[in-house]
Amino acid sequence: MTAALRLAERGCKVSLYEASDHLGGKASAVADGTDFDEHGFHIFPAWYYNVWNLVDDLRIRHHFIERHDFQQLHRGEFPCFKPLHDAAAFRNAWKNLTSGVLPFHQTLLFFFSTVDLASFKLKEANRLDQLSITGFLRSRFYRTEKIANVYQDLMLKAISVPSHFVSAMTTKKVIQFWANDPLPMHRILDGNLRERFIDPFEKQLIDRGVKIYTKHRLARMELTEQRVVSVRFDHPETGEALERRPVDRLVLAIPAEALSKVCDDPVYAASPTLGNVRNLRSRPMASLNLHFTERIPGIPPDHINLIDSKYGLTFIDVSQHWKTNGKFLYDGSVLNVIATDFSQLEGVTDDRAKELIVKELMTFIPTLDSNKIFRSKMQNNLAAPLFMNDVGIWHFRPEALPERGDDEHRIELTNLYLAGDYCRSHVDLVSMEGAVTTGLKAAEAVRRDVNELATTPRIFEEPKVHSRVPFLLFYVVGLPFAFAAWLYAWSKGETQIQTRG
Repeated sequence: MTAALRLAERGCKVSLYEASDHLGGKASAVADGTDFDEHGFHIFPAWYYNVWNLVDDLRIRHHFIERHDFQQLHRGEFPCFKPLHDAAAFRNAWKNLTSGVLPFHQTLLFFFSTVDLASFKLKEANRLDQLSITGFLRSRFYRTEKIANVYQDLMLKAISVPSHFVSAMTTKKVIQFWANDPLPMHRILDGNLRERFIDPFEKQLIDRGVKIYTKHRLARMELTEQRVVSVRFDHPETGEALERRPVDRLVLAIPAEALSKVCDDPVYAASPTLGNVRNLRSRPMASLNLHFTERIPGIPPDHINLIDSKYGLTFIDVSQHWKTNGKFLYDGSVLNVIATDFSQLEGVTDDRAKELIVKELMTFIPTLDSNKIFRSKMQNNLAAPLFMNDVGIWHFRPEALPERGDDEHRIELTNLYLAGDYCRSHVDLVSMEGAVTTGLKAAEAVRRDVNELATTPRIFEEPKVHSRVPFLLFYVVGLPFAFAAWLYAWSKGETQIQTRG
């Protein structure tokens, strides 16, 4: 959608084909009568530069609400939530150190570890991409079991990847981005993503002359030498063969697992680089929307993390935010729950999965009464898994905008461009910012390669890389305090890591 918009703005005739019955993919919501069920709630940090530029172009910023707290809840401690307040802002360091999420010395070591990683200097492709965040912690003198557990919990909730999988390179970048633009911690929408974001986006595309075709799933690319000359579609539900369409230039913004399916023998022979996407991995992140007949007492309006919960549960009560014409949309609580670790539930029915998730929620929130749930929607998302920022995969990820002459990651088909958060970008994270950024990079590659567009303004400019000097300074200043905290942890037998990775 981003690539289509920016190219249409420059006078290109663009057709957009979507496999689903609506645009947006995982960044959308499913209609249920007059209501919508989110695929999973989305947060929008301040460092989503390209997303915010798009938001302003769509004139929808007024629909975003600032949130400053990330609430933590331990089992058996309700309603004693422990917030991390704008956790990346240095001015809140003491407040967060004394938040009680962890004992003071463990919290100090955790924040010191983020500074250490952000200041760590190694060539990313040589080592940091090969190292999990847990592996990085194992190599540091201040390692403790509780820090490893916190990373495991936060990584699972923030990017849906267990810390023994996620690369230290990805974690380092996220820390740097958030520290550079810490306020607010994030924003959320005052309504569902479909109506507030995707529908205005679709209207803008239509206004720019983009032709949109839904229920068109890419089935095959047809080649002549090193060019895609046409594409064939089928119906995603019936499998019925649809029309064949000629291609001038083709931007593929489909998931890596879908791309691998259309990379048949002729395509692979013409472009072996496309075969690398088979090395990328994805996993489902399930969501459960629970509608209650009345408000659940004691629930704050923030993003809530249930520490050490089964299935990696985290949620937002959207009833405290979603409005229509200035009035709240729901009378009762509406919990949008994400199960970031759904692997234990992949073999059970949706009804059983919902039952188990609600049961786990009730162990944290005793005021939650399952008898007061009048509507629910379980989305296991097995057919729409998320790309994983696993260790060791940077080498296999394609480049959306390769430098001229860079043959290693350039797609050999001369009129084919890729977009999606599995493609290489400075963001390096499964996120809306990663998706939008690679869409811009793909559009810029088209602009660069088309003679008629050579004089038009550039579409994408890479944000500058932030200096590691401030992090290095914080590391030096904090080192003696971290050593003292580690000695205290060592005296209490807390310095062994049992976590996998």
